[in-house]
Amino acid sequence: QLNKPVHMSAKRRDDAPAQRKARGHRNAKNADMKLTVKNKDPRSKSNGAASPDGEGREVDLKAMESSRVSLLDVAKEIAQKRAHTRTTRLVYTATRGTNDGIEEFHGDWFKKNSKIHDVTGLATLISGTMFLHIVEAPTKILLGLLKDLIVAEEKKLTMKNVKIMAFTEEVSRIYRTWTCESVAMDPDDAGDVEILTLSWGICKDMLKMGIDAKAATPTKAMFQKYLPSTQKLVKVSSSNDLCTPSEYLKIFHSTVDFTMDSEKHWPAMDLVAF
Repeated sequence: QLNKPVHMSAKRRDDAPAQRKARGHRNAKNADMKLTVKNKDPRSKSNGAASPDGEGREVDLKAMESSRVSLLDVAKEIAQKRAHTRTTRLVYTATRGTNDGIEEFHGDWFKKNSKIHDVTGLATLISGTMFLHIVEAPTKILLGLLKDLIVAEEKKLTMKNVKIMAFTEEVSRIYRTWTCESVAMDPDDAGDVEILTLSWGICKDMLKMGIDAKAATPTKAMFQKYLPSTQKLVKVSSSNDLCTPSEYLKIFHSTVDFTMDSEKHWPAMDLVAF
């Protein structure tokens, strides 16, 4: 009895090539095989019962495989259906620069990009000193805007202290138009609120204004209700807790460069300690 398992194992090893060959013939035969499925009798109460006449229908397995819908296909179809409603949103603030032209800069940018892409949002020059912009457009367009802001701040001097308050991808479009307005706001003390809390409150109010405006341009009453005071924007713009356009691009849209600890030693350390 102790030798019997060894005998059976040896036999299976001897028959293994023949079995693999037989399986290969079966797989080659089944590659072009059509599956016959029995038609169900609608009068039968038994689940899966065949029709009395025994007739069936043939199913082409290759055709079934080629027509199978994958999860990636479903995701692409959903993305295409949402293309006109899903977008990327950017919110930033800036101080008016030593040179005039901050409104003209944004107006020219809108004319250039709105011919090809859907660009919506609201740009406001508040009390002639602080600029607040919420804009919805494709991601690559907004990344280009950040690069243009760097040029406008460092070379053209039309603005300064630009700070990114929010950059969010794959969101629903809130605004239906884009406009640039000059608004006078009453002074309001920013208080001791933390920068991130204050920044998020401003972004939230801008979203509420877009929802209330629906498809139209926000009214002056909405400006007075939702827009922040210059004191709040000055506090946000002068803070170091928020990224500048160049810092944002360097952190989130540049090649990751890191140095391993092992690269600082010579000779190189062994990867495995024996």
